[in-house]
Amino acid sequence: MYQLMKMNSYKLLRDRTMWTMLVIFFLAIIWFNQPRYFYDNFVYTGDSEEIRRSVAVTSQTFSVYINFLSSLSSALASIRVFAISAAYCLVFMNREKRGCSFEKICAVSRSRIPVYLSNLLTMVGSVLLFSAVAALALIILVLWVRPYTIYPPVMEYLIFFACYISFIFVTVTVLYSLYMISRLVIVPVVLVTVVCCAGLLHTLTDPVPILNFIVRVLDIDGHLEYILTIKDWMKASHFIFTCLGVGVLMIVITSIVISKRDLDWGGKE
Repeated sequence: MYQLMKMNSYKLLRDRTMWTMLVIFFLAIIWFNQPRYFYDNFVYTGDSEEIRRSVAVTSQTFSVYINFLSSLSSALASIRVFAISAAYCLVFMNREKRGCSFEKICAVSRSRIPVYLSNLLTMVGSVLLFSAVAALALIILVLWVRPYTIYPPVMEYLIFFACYISFIFVTVTVLYSLYMISRLVIVPVVLVTVVCCAGLLHTLTDPVPILNFIVRVLDIDGHLEYILTIKDWMKASHFIFTCLGVGVLMIVITSIVISKRDLDWGGKE
């Protein structure tokens, strides 16, 4: 297991696709959140004081003061971080599928579950890298704009990161496990597309309670918003244990499936 993780970490550090996506993601956050990014060459010359104030507020990255934890959690628990990191996970799965890397390693090591777990932890680590880039961009913007910043107690940071990492773990576990069970990259692709768009269907499914419940379960943006509301350990513990329970259940099911079936070489000998 240790050797597999070491090998995956080496591949991850040398993965130009991941680093390219990280750099583009970082620059995009800086560009779209820098002060006056849409208003560098815009000068309002009208007489409306309301519009003048609106332009002044919109052209600022932050208000007069910010709660650093609120800004940090909003930056991390966002659909854009999920979308870009999920996109890289899909690239990872597609690369594994085309190269039959899982089958090749299992053919040598004769042990499938450690390979599955090491790949799973590698993808969790890659998602955390994208989250770290989002956090770094926020810190740079705060140092650049220098608003009056409020820093909550350390305990609140611990609660947020415990919930956030648990959610990342269960999300990546579900995506990768569904791929391992089906051996089809299209399955996690469809799931990512559905969960990113599910929030748009809340109003349409309100008349049908069952459909509305399914939409709420699949609404990744709604779950991310829920993380932002967790402020105490009692509520956090329920969320964390739920995430860990679902994650462990998916790992057990996937381990049983991949242990019982033949290796799928995808037509390659």
